Amino acid sequence: MIRLDADQILYIESRGHTIIYHTEVGEYAERGSLKGAEEKLAQRHYYKCNNCYLVNLAHVERVNQLVVTVKGQDLQISRARRKSFMEALAAYMGGE
Repeated sequence: MIRLDADQILYIESRGHTIIYHTEVGEYAERGSLKGAEEKLAQRHYYKCNNCYLVNLAHVERVNQLVVTVKGQDLQISRARRKSFMEALAAYMGGE
């Protein structure tokens, strides 16, 4: 068992019934759902860019069309979530 600081998580990935926490120092996996992780981090600055990824907005380096770059990793943004993802990112960057 390991305790992760929510601010150190770059993004969370869902693969089947496993969620993988990607951090600057490594990856940590546990059984669970992305929805469960999203609920735990509801008061933090995380937002879904598609059905597989929950992104820590503090670590976003850039957005280009349907791709968000988080610490050098390119993650797909779904067309359906692009507008709301960009709004959440703008609100975060604006200090809301």
